Amino acid sequence: MNLEPYYELNVTSYQEVFLRVFLACVFGFVLGYNRAKQGKPLGYRVYMIVCVTTCLLSLMAVEMKGFLTEDLVTLDIGKIISGVLTGIGFLGAGAIMKKEDDNVMGTTTGACIWGAGGLGLLLGFGYYPLAIIGFIVLAFTMIFLNDLLGVFIKEDHLDSH
Repeated sequence: MNLEPYYELNVTSYQEVFLRVFLACVFGFVLGYNRAKQGKPLGYRVYMIVCVTTCLLSLMAVEMKGFLTEDLVTLDIGKIISGVLTGIGFLGAGAIMKKEDDNVMGTTTGACIWGAGGLGLLLGFGYYPLAIIGFIVLAFTMIFLNDLLGVFIKEDHLDSH
């Protein structure tokens, strides 16, 4: 078996890979740091791992799609995306807990870790504008939205989970 094609990138340059993975690392850190600062169950390392890993998996899919050009082998990138997001959904579900008083905690953390995985996929596939817009919206939502809404809404009605 010839492994040489797996050492070379066919579609993406190494500089581009570095940029995508670096951005995934930064985006994951920023989102996760906010959660860690608030003492939430999933911190910056988990967000960084999820964002970078999903980025790498999508880069792998792109490279495999470029390498596997034979008619006998097909690669459905949609299945890779679906599998990745399902797995991250499982991780996010693990952060959600129901307390004795029927309060549900961790939904924001679960949703944000899923969003971090989506950002990693976008970066890995090279959709920088979508990833940057998504990151800005997620970061704004996670960092500033409760403070902004606190001016208009009583504190006990804000989403702090």
